[in-house]
Amino acid sequence: MVGVHLGAAFGPAKVWVRERIVEFCRLGPLLGVIPVLLGAPSDEPAAAAVVQETSTVSLVGRDSPDLLLAVLAEMAVLVSGDTGVAHLAAALGTPVVTLFGPTDPALSAPLGRVAVVRH
Repeated sequence: MVGVHLGAAFGPAKVWVRERIVEFCRLGPLLGVIPVLLGAPSDEPAAAAVVQETSTVSLVGRDSPDLLLAVLAEMAVLVSGDTGVAHLAAALGTPVVTLFGPTDPALSAPLGRVAVVRH
């Protein structure tokens, strides 16, 4: 499973655009990848739109902090914007692809050998 984290607590500029999330979630199964949407309750409208267009599984708004850590530890990889969740996944040893827009990855990228940054 590949986690796809939708939101960002500190601004919409850190959020991956919905069209790209939909594209990723459509292509994933064709490549043998099962995407799973992750996010806070505030991300539920975005998740509903992605699920409607792709039939992707969503755990958005359903996870507690303890459950989130367990889910991240089981993911093959996490795809996320510049979020705290990306740092948590990297700290757990889960490979992370972090997508950066206007923020500087040199200042806030997850650390570790499992972190890949795209700016």
